Amino acid sequence: MRPATTLAIALLLPNVIRVLDREPTIRDASAFVDAARADGRFVCGAFAEPLRAYTAPVRVIDQEALGRQASYRGCEVFVAVGGIGREGRTVARKRFAHSINLGGGVVVYSDTPVTALLP
Repeated sequence: MRPATTLAIALLLPNVIRVLDREPTIRDASAFVDAARADGRFVCGAFAEPLRAYTAPVRVIDQEALGRQASYRGCEVFVAVGGIGREGRTVARKRFAHSINLGGGVVVYSDTPVTALLP
């Protein structure tokens, strides 16, 4: 194996492992999204692209808008995949009465108790 190939693998491997470790939480978050939609709720998210592996896309709130409560207008469930920053967390906590941290940087916020979304 060439040194450049070995270096490329060495640099990519930790990222691949990080993504694979997150997969169960992405799947769990997608289950919340599906349950919320089945209950007639509107779902939004931030950095929510990984959810597409398991469910239909959600409306994405841009990173720059996460610190403004008006950006969450119409959202009844908000799924943050990865860090949304201190300001984003503060606004999301004020906007949504309930949240659950699924680990791996995935947090589900909701107007109603999040666990009530699951069957």
